[in-house]
Amino acid sequence: MDTSPSKAETTPTTTTPRQMLALLGISLVLGLVFDQLFYLRIPGISWFIFVTLVIAGLVVLARLWRRPLGVQSLWLIAPLLIIAAMVGVRASAELAFLNIVVSLFLLLLIAVQVTGKRVEQFLLVDYVKTVFTPLSFVPKFFAVLLEAFSMRLVVKHPRTGAIVKGIIMALPALIIFGALFASADLVFKKYLSDAFSIHVSPEVLFQTGLVLFIGAVMLGAYGFILKNRPAATHSQPPTKKIGVTEIQVMLGLINALFIVFVLVQLRYLFGGEDIIRAQGFTYADYARRGFFELIAVAVVAFLIVWAAEQSIARNEGRLPKSFSWLSLLLNAQVLVVMVSAFQRMNLYEQAYGFTVLRWFAHALIIGLSVLVLIFMYKIFRHRSEATFLRLALAWGIIFLVGINIANPDRFVAHQNWDRFEKTGKFDPMYVRQLSVDATPVIIKALDAKNVVVRSSVGQYLYEQSAMLKQDAYRHWPSYHFSRQAAAKVLDQHSAVLNIYKNIQPPSVDELRELMP
Repeated sequence: MDTSPSKAETTPTTTTPRQMLALLGISLVLGLVFDQLFYLRIPGISWFIFVTLVIAGLVVLARLWRRPLGVQSLWLIAPLLIIAAMVGVRASAELAFLNIVVSLFLLLLIAVQVTGKRVEQFLLVDYVKTVFTPLSFVPKFFAVLLEAFSMRLVVKHPRTGAIVKGIIMALPALIIFGALFASADLVFKKYLSDAFSIHVSPEVLFQTGLVLFIGAVMLGAYGFILKNRPAATHSQPPTKKIGVTEIQVMLGLINALFIVFVLVQLRYLFGGEDIIRAQGFTYADYARRGFFELIAVAVVAFLIVWAAEQSIARNEGRLPKSFSWLSLLLNAQVLVVMVSAFQRMNLYEQAYGFTVLRWFAHALIIGLSVLVLIFMYKIFRHRSEATFLRLALAWGIIFLVGINIANPDRFVAHQNWDRFEKTGKFDPMYVRQLSVDATPVIIKALDAKNVVVRSSVGQYLYEQSAMLKQDAYRHWPSYHFSRQAAAKVLDQHSAVLNIYKNIQPPSVDELRELMP
């Protein structure tokens, strides 16, 4: 059943004063809310609150404009709110960045979808265009503003217009009588002077500009959604197709090269350390080379198959069987390359320990591998590009939520601490790069037998405890579950942490002896 809004429902009509006042008011309120939530504040649950209010404003305005959001928007709003909430759960800078960026992208997808075209119909070009949607907010902002001025909203309401006229008529008398009263009474003059003295500081100017800017963005965004006609569905112009033979030769040669590389990997990378040493390399040296090159190979191979699948001549809309099998073989070998890259990173971490960047490298391999599997399903089952992209979008959302649940900073801290207990190797300086997500694990270092580890980490945790007590972290918009949990753990160890307040830090040489 088609749930897209009909043309009659979505075609813009004349805006009423009530609709315009609601649009202007909600946009300005969101600007004020943004200032209160984020100005000189550390992001926490504030991001979830703001995103929720943006959606609530859209729902209210859509009802006033009689523009149904459509049930297809709900499956975007639900993950949007989950990902926005994660900004107040995970303190990792990398995760915070990803969560905010993906939240903004999902908001843009909702905005584009409400204008008429459903996400399930999106092609790759539609997703690319969505990124540039904010450019369309600018002309809509000016159009809505000009329409608001032309409507003379206040005067159109008789009672409100009478009140405004009364205020204007009273102003001259208020000024004259006020000046006379101030001249007659020094105390009244002081009160009057204090009440109307205006001290405009740079901070006030900046905040005012911030409120107006965010209000303008929201006005342009809501105007884009509410005032746009539904996107017309245009048929794709026919593209020049490439012959089957050319594609077969290309994929056949690429497959041959991949087979040779895969055989080398099976013998050396998965064959054991002795085989590597026989070639004059250590296992760690062999593993540290080529990770990013292999990822690049996998991505380029995926794009080649994608481009070939889009360009090959079809028989009654179906892909030739030879292409399907050659592309499936190549994608299967891409998965082997992914496994090779994953194994290389494992060996590298065994030699040098975990970092958040290396953790994300592991996650990237898993994410791309599942994407390749989805693409193999598309080819084998002859699914459309829109179906593949919809599944890829769903997987991307699930993947990001999974990364948040996995808590990379805490995982890295846990792995490195286990490694220290087994090998005695530890990098206290890297600990300082982890967010408070890792604090419940790092706190174990206070019981370490190694004095250098204990003093270095103890000083860092004391500094972290002092940081979390600063005003910027204590305002309610900055409330953050990980920071709250870290503060609680640090408070429980406050007596021990105070010992490290004035202790001489370990020397660089002492720290280097601990490093992998």
